[in-house]
Amino acid sequence: MTITGCQVWCSYPEINDVGLTAVCAPNGEVGFSLHIGGGLSTEPHLGKRLDVFVRWDQVVPLVRAVAEVFRDQDVLRDEAQAAWRT
Repeated sequence: MTITGCQVWCSYPEINDVGLTAVCAPNGEVGFSLHIGGGLSTEPHLGKRLDVFVRWDQVVPLVRAVAEVFRDQDVLRDEAQAAWRT
């Protein structure tokens, strides 16, 4: 997971399971853009940028929800474990 305010993509949010990058909404509110599902394991892949604006107070519930989805989906764990065995 990465959280950054870097304007030149310093932490490469798209390679993390969860990537939050600080952005400013048109109304001036500061929040985050969101990348989900990246990884550099045996089969590197970039996460997808979702078209959402995440407010500060939504960060912890959002990250918790994403972690719970990955935890509860057997297919995601099985594929990850299979990749580690090869």
